[in-house]
Amino acid sequence: MKKSVPISAAMATILLFLSGCASGAQTALPGSANIQFRAKHPVTIGYSVFDLQDPYFQTYAAGIKEEAARRHVRAIIADAKSSQLEQVSNSASLISRRISALIVSPVQPAALPATINQAHRQKIPVIIGDVGAQGDYDAYILSDNRDGGKQAAEYMKRAFSGRPGQHKIGIVDLAPGVVVGKERSEGFKEELARDPHFRVVASLPGQTVDTAYKATQDMLS
Repeated sequence: MKKSVPISAAMATILLFLSGCASGAQTALPGSANIQFRAKHPVTIGYSVFDLQDPYFQTYAAGIKEEAARRHVRAIIADAKSSQLEQVSNSASLISRRISALIVSPVQPAALPATINQAHRQKIPVIIGDVGAQGDYDAYILSDNRDGGKQAAEYMKRAFSGRPGQHKIGIVDLAPGVVVGKERSEGFKEELARDPHFRVVASLPGQTVDTAYKATQDMLS
């Protein structure tokens, strides 16, 4: 498995690929087993997004569409709806539409290798957009989710600074098994554990706005 790369480096790689496509050339990304990716016209980016009910991935998809528009390329967004089977299916559908590159925010990283192999057979590079990765992908844009959880805990500790007593904390998490949610929760809990005035008393899944609202209601009651 390749190591994750910094966002700036991954973006530079993607933009180099797009430049090659725009000029009608073929190009190979670093570490892609010398695959000569074939330019297709019009240049189109396919994005299989984890779940468009999730505000984070709504923003992620919007960013891809905005950047694609700025560079005068098409972007097709396919919603996996938190379903591994749906993601495998919609990724295959995107590949069949002659896309120039595929971005995937995987529901389950273990399902990636088959999709990556299918894309590579069609000379399409695969960029992993956060969450986690497996297989012979070509670039990986990764958030530091553990540090994100730590920063959230640090903010909470500042907000309660000077207030006496023990503070009971509830966590609304992502669905069980989602890598990013696990890492953020761990970073959050590890930082809070440094202060005896804080105690996590509940942790419930809240993948969408509606389920997060319901989880919050349950904790408050």
